[in-house]
Amino acid sequence: MASYTSPTLTGYNQNPPPDDGSEQASNEVTWDTIKTKLPDPIKNYAEAIDSAATTAFTTIDGQIANWSQFVNPSDGSLSLSSTVLSLGLGLTEDTWQGVGPTGSGETNIWAALDSIPTDVDWIEVLINTTTTSGSDTVEVNVHARADGSTAAIDGTTLCHRLRSGSSGSGGTADAGGTTVAKINVASRVFDIARDSVNVSGLTIVLYLRGYGYNTP
Repeated sequence: MASYTSPTLTGYNQNPPPDDGSEQASNEVTWDTIKTKLPDPIKNYAEAIDSAATTAFTTIDGQIANWSQFVNPSDGSLSLSSTVLSLGLGLTEDTWQGVGPTGSGETNIWAALDSIPTDVDWIEVLINTTTTSGSDTVEVNVHARADGSTAAIDGTTLCHRLRSGSSGSGGTADAGGTTVAKINVASRVFDIARDSVNVSGLTIVLYLRGYGYNTP
């Protein structure tokens, strides 16, 4: 993110001559001496401030312009990409798996991430789950965290929950549900995990809806 680096004032009144009334060449009043020791360093410092400020604000303006991006595809749909991330029972219970763009080397490659800026802080996704179960109740929880995070699979990383059925109904529970969530990313990479109860069939589909930055 943009930052302002203060310039350093150098050369101002450097090696001044004695001011004790003595008469010598070093304390003769000449415009070149005054200009070199006083106005020139101040001029250079002011120009350096202007340059640093211009650079900082140009960077900020560019970041604000791209602070967040919601869907705006030509077909009017609600997804930045037609390429979805589809997961299922292969997403091992209570185990983090990496998700990243093409060439990232993560367990799950999601090409939809290829076209977003590499320095975004988060992505917005729609998560859709469908389940089948031989039990009268079913539950699926989807968790996510930024790549490199040590966050646990708990309420702090929960981004989607599906529950259906009621205990003791004696039937089977087939269910589906959707959630819109923001997921922290690092270099477009994040981790995903699930925990579930009474699931025999499972599909988890992620649609990329947007992305953005936490601060300018």
